[in-house]
Amino acid sequence: PFAEEPERRCVAGQHWVWDGVRFDILNPWPQDYGPRGEALLDDNAMSCVLRITHAGGRESAWLTGDIDAEGEVRLAMGRPGDRASLWVAPHHGSKTSSTPAWLNVLQPRHIIIQAGYRNHFGHPSPTVLARYRQRGIPWVVSPDCGMAIWRSEAPDAVRCWRDEDRRYWRWHPAGADDEGPPTASASALSREMP
Repeated sequence: PFAEEPERRCVAGQHWVWDGVRFDILNPWPQDYGPRGEALLDDNAMSCVLRITHAGGRESAWLTGDIDAEGEVRLAMGRPGDRASLWVAPHHGSKTSSTPAWLNVLQPRHIIIQAGYRNHFGHPSPTVLARYRQRGIPWVVSPDCGMAIWRSEAPDAVRCWRDEDRRYWRWHPAGADDEGPPTASASALSREMP
């Protein structure tokens, strides 16, 4: 449906409905652009934040990009009645993201953290995970989960592809070195998998 559409930048207030699902751009705001269309904030603050709402309006997923703490607070104050069924953690779960204000307003039921395996930034931050834990919000991290699966028709669960499609090369016996491959044969491992 977008083939005929010219390329556009993200601006809060843009929205469309596709197959009964509503898409809303919530960030950046129009005043975040200068008179010639130039960004007035840094790249992270200019991240597109997209809310996807199920046709019934009850369930929503929020894709938050690398929005910064100031942007989170601005969105929280501007949308006090919003809730999130699923939330993709801002800025990969960095220590400056997932502010208490935004968590308290959105009250996400599930969080997906997209972070690289052993990334040098240390994402997700233990401080951010403590905020999630304190609020009783379950989360999955992409290196552990692989592809995360969430459906608005079954909003109370996030499933991990690695749990559903186990392969012998993804399984490590108890006490095995995390760095190396398993030493047993593939057929032996597939028989021993739980």
